[in-house]
Amino acid sequence: MDRARAGAAILGERAVSKVDPTLKELKRDAAEQVDAAGAPRLVGVLVQFTGAVADLHAIGLVTSTVKAHPNGRFSLAAGTLPLDRIDDLAAIAHVVRIEASRTFATELASSVPEIGATALHSAATAYTGAGVVIGIVDTGIDYRHQVFRKVDGTSRVLAIWDQNLTASGAEGPPAGYPLGVEYLKAAIDTALASATPTTAVRSYDDRQGHGTHVAGIAAGDGSQAGNCHGADHYIGVAPDADLIVVNVDSGDDEALGNSMNLVNAVRYIFEHPAAAGRPVVINMSLGDNLGPHDGDSLVELFLDLFLIEQDGRAIVKSAGNEGNDNRHAAGAVPAAGQVDVDFEVLADDDARRFIDLWYPSGHSLDVEVIAPGAGPPTSPRIAPDDPDQVWVVNPGAAAGSQMRVVIDSNANVPSNSSGQIRLTLRPPAAGD
Repeated sequence: MDRARAGAAILGERAVSKVDPTLKELKRDAAEQVDAAGAPRLVGVLVQFTGAVADLHAIGLVTSTVKAHPNGRFSLAAGTLPLDRIDDLAAIAHVVRIEASRTFATELASSVPEIGATALHSAATAYTGAGVVIGIVDTGIDYRHQVFRKVDGTSRVLAIWDQNLTASGAEGPPAGYPLGVEYLKAAIDTALASATPTTAVRSYDDRQGHGTHVAGIAAGDGSQAGNCHGADHYIGVAPDADLIVVNVDSGDDEALGNSMNLVNAVRYIFEHPAAAGRPVVINMSLGDNLGPHDGDSLVELFLDLFLIEQDGRAIVKSAGNEGNDNRHAAGAVPAAGQVDVDFEVLADDDARRFIDLWYPSGHSLDVEVIAPGAGPPTSPRIAPDDPDQVWVVNPGAAAGSQMRVVIDSNANVPSNSSGQIRLTLRPPAAGD
């Protein structure tokens, strides 16, 4: 249980941490500082800064995408850095904030008839996506599917960048990007003409089919029968559009994931030579629940910069499928009062979980965490900008069976001057 108490006083000037709670929590433990081979652990980060990017490079940040605001207000960088150099990055005077790369989950809740797209297909001047490039950032695509081919059997997929593949033989990532394998249309067409296409083009959405599903809604031409229906039944929104697909790297850690790679994916699609001079729309049916969700996270600012630098560009983001999942709560804390927020941790849950609480600037909330059971222990009461603390829920248990809660509370977060309370629930190392 999370117990928050509000004070009536307006906050005065406080030191503001540039490092987001996820990174602070990770760099706390020595075990997190190295990878399985004992080498310094690299983490993906997004950085907002106002000076020279060379200063970031000098302390070890390897950037993959850098964007400057057209009015010179700030710049953004996506890249990797050893976890033990985060404090050095934060010490650079013109670094405004550092955001951990975040893990996204797939989302999908839409259909062509519900948005009225079928009417456009049959209008006097039909709009079917001809000449348009649709970018899909998702789990990849089954390029072998008939609905993504032209009448002559060649592909409407102009390029695939699979960030999850390790290059083999002559394969390699796109020029200027650090991971994965790129396949261009010529290679895809050659694969389709062979008896074993996945030998030549190994990326084919084999994880769950979500990306193929999304691409079908966006640009499938309905030419293949299926699901108890004949051909020309499941027709997408833009059945004549071409496609550029990125199978975004899902990351190997529940705390650090793919928002850095998402930024690189958007840049790859918008800057791809096959998209030059053409309208480009990117679909992202994925998301997460961290952050203020007000347009001020570094991922969202990156997307803004991509869109304002060139006409004919659009990004479509899914609303999500979690309206009935009880993942969100809202309320008002009375002055000098408190509000209790209940949450449940399943007995067999061995993943790291996060609870993000946001409140308007000009206010101050303290937080306590209470464990379940008769006579439960209570965490220390943490006020805004107190040092973040690790609270052991069951200190009497063996070290490998202890449940820990990291409590981080910040006033005037650099992104939007709001207050943020982050609880990180860390399961026992033994999984008990």
